[in-house]
Amino acid sequence: MSLPDPQFDKVATPTLFRSPVNDPYDLYQPGTHQIVEFYDYRTSISSNSIMSVLKIATSSILDHPSDDLIGTEELQYWANEVQLLLIPSDRMTWRMWHDAITAMVRFVVRKKMSYGWSFIVLERGESVSQKR
Repeated sequence: MSLPDPQFDKVATPTLFRSPVNDPYDLYQPGTHQIVEFYDYRTSISSNSIMSVLKIATSSILDHPSDDLIGTEELQYWANEVQLLLIPSDRMTWRMWHDAITAMVRFVVRKKMSYGWSFIVLERGESVSQKR
């Protein structure tokens, strides 16, 4: 009888992902009527890469009047193989998108998040089931 191969055991043993933050996690953006809900945490990503894609998204927002509607076409931003994808509601303005990105920056900095996640932008009083 032989001993099990330790390399095989390492590969076969799943690693459980544990997020440092509740899933879902709601973050109210002060001075607004919106909440950004973060959920479905996944693979590790450097916080620098996350901040880079948020910076790119913020720069693109500056090209638009803040109270204009975004429209319903999805917006995609890329940096260092990190994708930020927004599928806006028909009521979302560029200001709302800017406020959501500001909330994401707070989330990354305050919670030291270095994982991928999904998000949804809610207005106060709106339920998640109305949006998903």
